[in-house]
Amino acid sequence: MDGKAASAVGFTQEQLFSSLPAELTLWVDPYEVSYWIGEDGSTCVLYKSSPLRPKSATSADTSAHRKEKLKTRRSNQSLIL
Repeated sequence: MDGKAASAVGFTQEQLFSSLPAELTLWVDPYEVSYWIGEDGSTCVLYKSSPLRPKSATSADTSAHRKEKLKTRRSNQSLIL
């Protein structure tokens, strides 16, 4: 276990190790942090979130809108010349 985070908040490595169970398993997935204690322990979720939703307009819609706007601008400039 890396003691950098513990020392950043003022714990020594010894304090950190004495505060946690000897058989603690912790893992971090993209949207969830879970742990279990011991071989027979059940899995407990510490944190869970959902992926961010995409914006309502897709990038293809936005790109098509930009192209249409540019096309309109060019045809307006042609009329001026």
